[in-house]
Amino acid sequence: MNHMPATGMAGAELYFRDGSVWVPAGTAIPSQTEVSFTRALIENGPKVRREYRLYLPLYKKLESLALGFSSGAKVSAVPAPKGSKPIFFYGTSITQGGCASTAGSDFVSTVGRLLDTEVINFGFSGSGRGEPEVALLIRKVDAEMFILDFQANAVVETLDKVLPEFIRLLREKHPTTPLVLVGNPGYDQRLRGAEARDRIDRKRDIGMTVYLEKKAGGDRAIHFIDGYGLLPGGLSGATVDGVHPTSHGFAIMAERLAPQLRAIRLQRAFD
Repeated sequence: MNHMPATGMAGAELYFRDGSVWVPAGTAIPSQTEVSFTRALIENGPKVRREYRLYLPLYKKLESLALGFSSGAKVSAVPAPKGSKPIFFYGTSITQGGCASTAGSDFVSTVGRLLDTEVINFGFSGSGRGEPEVALLIRKVDAEMFILDFQANAVVETLDKVLPEFIRLLREKHPTTPLVLVGNPGYDQRLRGAEARDRIDRKRDIGMTVYLEKKAGGDRAIHFIDGYGLLPGGLSGATVDGVHPTSHGFAIMAERLAPQLRAIRLQRAFD
């Protein structure tokens, strides 16, 4: 894509754990001329045991991957903490990671580091419209919570039917799992004309209405997070095209979203 850095679209990024913080260790910058490439992510590093996370390309298809290590290095899988479950995100191109500068700087990956948890990213560029077939698929996952972030690509005229049905299908298998509805972010589009502003506002209103109806109907585990507060329109350097965030924009989203998800996690512990 001509509006997304190749390092995010086709590169990889490595992080290592330092206590409770994840630190970037290196980026595999893709070749502009070759399909395959080799990159050194860490050179002359300390010979200590570390936990790593490797983020793979956000948009380009990965055909194969090989990792190399110094002679004598020991490598093992990190066991997941007992009882831990992933946070599942379903949404649009923004959920997928467009247009982050690196493979680990999209907001879903960043939230995973901030909450120190596994995340599953079901973001679909140009799609992610709340199809019932997708609900039937993702409800097979045993997740800590489901984040529904597809309003941006949903059709405003049918969202009031699509969203409740999607929730109903998830609730058949996960009646008490936290379900988080994320409203349409504000974008710069809201600042550029009444027609776009009205369309985005209508989606926001539908999302809030569905949330309130489900809440009034007894669903204690449903939540609504206003997308306008995650990424308001008019922020300097936050998007590349008025819609898709830069890494700076994604960092803003993640830093505002993570505390709210942490609060939902804490609330569940007291229910």
